[in-house]
Amino acid sequence: MECCSPFFKGMILAAGRGKRMEELTSEVPKPLLTIAGQPLILFNIKLFLHWGINYIVVNTWYQQEKLCEYLAKLNLPVRIKISYESTLMGTGGGVKKAFNYLKGTPFFLINSDIITDFPLKVLINEPLPLATMVVVPHREGNTPVWVKDGRVTSIGERGEGKNFTFAGIHLLTGRIFKYLPEGESSIIKDFYIKALGEGENIRAVIWDGLWLDAGTKERFMDTKAAIESGEINLPSYLLDMGSI
Repeated sequence: MECCSPFFKGMILAAGRGKRMEELTSEVPKPLLTIAGQPLILFNIKLFLHWGINYIVVNTWYQQEKLCEYLAKLNLPVRIKISYESTLMGTGGGVKKAFNYLKGTPFFLINSDIITDFPLKVLINEPLPLATMVVVPHREGNTPVWVKDGRVTSIGERGEGKNFTFAGIHLLTGRIFKYLPEGESSIIKDFYIKALGEGENIRAVIWDGLWLDAGTKERFMDTKAAIESGEINLPSYLLDMGSI
């Protein structure tokens, strides 16, 4: 299926240490932890490919040799650009460092530790706002994102509307780079909160479909068990190499 290429790129945030995974990431980076026989990162590569995005940037830091070796061996119709980090740059700094790969087109940004079948095409709404973030029904323990009439009103501090949880999926335009400083930074604190403070339009899309957060040891093990037992059924294109 195609809806986004050739005008959109994708980036997967995959550089982190994965401390919340505890001993699971002592020998392997979090994006290579497997569920149903495939690494976490592959679910989102397949999601991008399903929606016609075949230019993907992946940032790396922790155990980057193992991740790069895996990506180099993938036999998929995709161009993967590796953005190497010598020190961990954070979610904002990682995007900033990949500027040369991302400049010139809007791009989707997604966390490597979620599994979803979110339809990326719904984020494309001309004219594109500065940024669009996907939110899901609020989950305790997560920073609240306040949304009213399809716009983010606040992140963290109480705002107008209803509170949701950020899903780790965004569609961003090149104007975000002016907000991101050189070096380590947070895309939430250094981009979104600053932009909201300047009155920028940050669009929110609410998703109540398949969205699995595998970002901690407990959540990863629960997600793994639910998928491998058949309790949760994933669409075939996320599992079947032949369906891409």
